[in-house]
Amino acid sequence: KVDEVTQSHLVAWVKMVTQMPGRMSGTTLSEHSVELAIALVKLAWNELLHDEEQAKCFEGLRFDSLASLFRKATPREVDRRLLDLDKLLLVADRARTPKEAGVMALLLMGVRMNEVGAVRWEDISTDEEGRLWVEPVGSISASRRKWRPRTKPGWRENRALPVCDYQRQMLDFAKVEGSEYVCGSSTCSTSD
Repeated sequence: KVDEVTQSHLVAWVKMVTQMPGRMSGTTLSEHSVELAIALVKLAWNELLHDEEQAKCFEGLRFDSLASLFRKATPREVDRRLLDLDKLLLVADRARTPKEAGVMALLLMGVRMNEVGAVRWEDISTDEEGRLWVEPVGSISASRRKWRPRTKPGWRENRALPVCDYQRQMLDFAKVEGSEYVCGSSTCSTSD
């Protein structure tokens, strides 16, 4: 029953989930899969306690403190060569088409690869001080090239990214009448 669930139960469940078999033989579930499982249980828990009066009766479970149970002690290292800023800007300045300009502007903002093609003009807004912001709310699947109403799968929330003057100029060049997406009217995916 809901009123009998304790943090110890949640910890034991997460430990059990981390030991479940993964897709490949001899492996366990990935950290991302465990995060998704925790997110679903957290969502279900919040739904059970949607009534304010009912929620007061139960101690809230701490879902956010579970990461240390399943994350590896050493972070995964990826050997990436850093690009010199001058070289990066040289590449960005060579954007010859509106599509190239839109892609480069979004990449320079830190938009994830699978979100770049999904950013629509309606996802760009101006705040009270006239600053421009991009809030990616979708992604494009590489296989089907269809817009999905979510960004990185899982529990992470969407984020708002500021647009600097340089990126604003690129977005102005990328603006093509009748195009719903910043990167043009045809769907753009990570394989592009």
